Amino acid sequence: RREDIGDLIVLHLYGSYREMGRQQVELLGPIARDIYDLHRADWSALLATLGPLAAVDRFLPRFWMTAGPRYEKSGLYQEIKGFGDGLGVSGPAAWRGVFGTLGGGTTTFAATRTATTNGAAILAKNSDWPDRYGQRPPMVTHYRPTNGDMAHVVAGWPLTPLPAAGMNEAGLAYGLNFFNADQVLALGRPHWPYRRVLQKATTVS
Repeated sequence: RREDIGDLIVLHLYGSYREMGRQQVELLGPIARDIYDLHRADWSALLATLGPLAAVDRFLPRFWMTAGPRYEKSGLYQEIKGFGDGLGVSGPAAWRGVFGTLGGGTTTFAATRTATTNGAAILAKNSDWPDRYGQRPPMVTHYRPTNGDMAHVVAGWPLTPLPAAGMNEAGLAYGLNFFNADQVLALGRPHWPYRRVLQKATTVS
């Protein structure tokens, strides 16, 4: 189900990660198609700057969407396939519609104990990720997976399944400052530990 609180979109998703990806597209309606088209345009613009290296677009999205679901445990690639199901496009096309958005960052602020009036913890973010003059609306997504992962909530943007901030049912919260790393965007097998923290971790350690 979907709630609209002012300009904030709040989604409540249930099921497998693929099912939750499809649900996200269906609940967002025309916004999902607009964001997909925006991200695809950004992806094409990026490829245009790469010269001969742009040839990687012929095989890398297909490779990641074929190999990723077989070994990567966070469900990212399954969720992207769900986006494709909802949008009526292939898995590789949906991958381009997600990763066309990578290109910003955020800063995390935390206050705890005596830094707050009641001793509770406050996690805050600023965003250096552009909203493209309102085209990319803020969104909070409640994930309730049925595969044994913990329920968790993330703050971010449509068709961007890597959260700016998140908290799981164990009360563990984090803010994500995105940095490229070999484990994330390598030519080999990328992993997405950001998601696994929310799905599995109950303590910082």
